[in-house]
Amino acid sequence: MDRRYAGSLRMLFLCVFLPASSLQTITALYGDTIKVPCNPGGVKPASHMFTKWKYDIPDSAPGDLLVKQAHMDEVTIQATGFYKDRVSMGNDSSLLISRATLEDQKTFTCMEVGPADIKEYSTNVLVYSEYSGEITANDLAEGFAGLGGGEKPSAPQIKDKVKELENGKLTAVGECVALNANPPANITWFKNDTQLTDDGKLIVITVLLKKDPTTGLTTTSSKLQYTAVKQDVYSTFTCTIQHPLGPVQVSAPEKFTVIYPTETVDLQVVNKGSIKEGDNVTLKCKADGNPRPTSFNFHLKASALQHLVPPMGSCPRSVVFWLSQHPGCFCFSQALFCLQGKKVTVDNTDTYALTDVTRNSTGEYKCSPVNNDKMVGSKNIVVHYLDVSLNPSGKIIKNVEEALEVQMQKNASADVKVSWTKDNEKLGKQPVFTQLKYSDSGVYECEVSVEGITKKRSFQLVVEGKPVIKKLDKKRGDEGKHKVLMCEAEGSPKPTVQWSINGTYVCTAAAYCGSTRRPPLQEESPYINGKITHKITVLPRENLTVTCMVSNKLGADTKEILVSSLFEEERGKQKGTPGEGEDQAKLIVGIVVGLILAAMIVGIIYWIYQKKSKQGSWKTGEKERGTSEESKKLEENNHKPEV
Repeated sequence: MDRRYAGSLRMLFLCVFLPASSLQTITALYGDTIKVPCNPGGVKPASHMFTKWKYDIPDSAPGDLLVKQAHMDEVTIQATGFYKDRVSMGNDSSLLISRATLEDQKTFTCMEVGPADIKEYSTNVLVYSEYSGEITANDLAEGFAGLGGGEKPSAPQIKDKVKELENGKLTAVGECVALNANPPANITWFKNDTQLTDDGKLIVITVLLKKDPTTGLTTTSSKLQYTAVKQDVYSTFTCTIQHPLGPVQVSAPEKFTVIYPTETVDLQVVNKGSIKEGDNVTLKCKADGNPRPTSFNFHLKASALQHLVPPMGSCPRSVVFWLSQHPGCFCFSQALFCLQGKKVTVDNTDTYALTDVTRNSTGEYKCSPVNNDKMVGSKNIVVHYLDVSLNPSGKIIKNVEEALEVQMQKNASADVKVSWTKDNEKLGKQPVFTQLKYSDSGVYECEVSVEGITKKRSFQLVVEGKPVIKKLDKKRGDEGKHKVLMCEAEGSPKPTVQWSINGTYVCTAAAYCGSTRRPPLQEESPYINGKITHKITVLPRENLTVTCMVSNKLGADTKEILVSSLFEEERGKQKGTPGEGEDQAKLIVGIVVGLILAAMIVGIIYWIYQKKSKQGSWKTGEKERGTSEESKKLEENNHKPEV
């Protein structure tokens, strides 16, 4: 179906009854057919003769449009000119006006005439139009097909858009237009969903209304001028169009490049973690300008002094401010010196690589855009290092009970962490050896670390000494049918243990014992911390003297023990005599008896000696004197009477 006829069939009216009069108002869409009701909801007068439509003409008599006799089907068109070909009457006596224009915004009156009375019903018509595309001459010739008619307008577009905004400068952003609307459309600007308001300084919004002389429709245009800030690089701008006949239409969001100069420069180290000697270090210069700088100067660590002529006057007074603005410069003997580093320029990149850095690479580094040396970013870089020496090192052989001093020296860029191990077992602190023991033998390792650097140093300590037998003992076997001898010794290198019984060496294997002799059962404990225990099992048929001999390259030691016969012990038990377990008691008793006998012999000898001494004195004349006196006493006693 032709859009022109389809549009003519679409009709919309809105009745508004005004409380002050019987005049009603309807709203029609531009380009559609206007339907003006006659006596809506009323009853035609009795003996109805005809219905007539007319319209008001300002300052003039009403204009006739058409009339219809009650007994006839035909409608007589009375209009001339503008309405001649556009008016007709509906079955319900309503007035139909095709291809509505703004010229149709007037008051139309329906007259129903009877023999006795005339009734009039006036209606005010408003014609609205949503904004749309431009109306051309062809549109007018074809009856405004596509204009209005309830068609939903497309979303608005921002035209004459600026390519970029400049920070802090009022710039024309673009223009938003709503064409051919009645009443005029309302245009609003938004930034990030926040409405922009004209403040006359930072934001200027210019609205222009232009009425088409042919159609009478109004085109609304709105121009936005905006003062951007750096953050607007992430902002979106939209315009919205509002009209009573339709929903709010929103333009596609627009982003704009914001131009602003470099304000800050930052020098960054790309490497993750700490920097150590031998690393490659990548420096990155970041600037916040837009467009960002693409070429940079990298000022490497200052390494040389440059003598400069003072820019003004003498050093101490007139260049104080200049010195404050130039770190690394100083005055000496009225001369100005500055630390001068290496300057490297890179194009189309913002990075520079330092290769195989050393501890001497520690220092301050700077960067700046090639066209602006005043904008500088700096970074202090620390290259970590670690030197470790250990004394002693390698394999160290020391004698038991000697002293050994351990010295670990370190030189590092920061505080270090030190740990010690012996034979892979962690130690609580650095070992101290004031008197070496066999148990001190082992591999000692120190691990020193600082900021990602770890170094290890080690030495092997061997403690040597001639072997010494600490204990030689015997005991019966578990079943009591043999005896076990145990020889415990210390020494390093590992001592060799040899047994002898009654002066005869004990063979240690069948290969050395011959086919007729069986080697005694022997057992050796693991050699740990210079200690070894050797056991031998024997079946003594007679009393034995057993000797344990230990030896290494540094010397030897021997001890012997008496072992009684198991058979003698068994016979002693059967006779009630003590066995080997009582040998020591017998020995003690024998010693005591011997001591008593010796004391008696000494007493007898002393008595004999005293007796001989008395006999010698009688021979010198004392014997005669003693005998005469004794004879007298005997005679006196003989003459005394008995009691």
